[in-house]
Amino acid sequence: MNTEQTLHQMRCLKLNGMAAAYQALLNLPYDQHPPTEQLLAQLVDAEILQRQHQRTVASIRAAKFRYQAVIEEIQFLPERNLDKNLMLRLTDTTFIKRAENVFITGATGCGKSYIASALGLQACQMG
Repeated sequence: MNTEQTLHQMRCLKLNGMAAAYQALLNLPYDQHPPTEQLLAQLVDAEILQRQHQRTVASIRAAKFRYQAVIEEIQFLPERNLDKNLMLRLTDTTFIKRAENVFITGATGCGKSYIASALGLQACQMG
């Protein structure tokens, strides 16, 4: 079986991450090709990473966040009265596994939706 057929079959089986990694490895000089065991491990790892990425992107798209917010951009100014330690504890998203709720309260325009979007995006990225 030649490499084009192998790539075609990988794509037919929807092993797109594996196919992309295999194509990249084929473009390397022959003396830089990994041994068979290492090649197989790299292809499987590439497929796993591709699927995780697709799952993350699908979760973010399904959530329809109002903002593409990230925790690192939240400003902890004194007038906002945000507890930075509490926010950092929430970023590990263990509250989701424990089925706990998070209530974000404050005046209009203080950034509640932004904080909620940032926590949701963090949760999607962590799976």
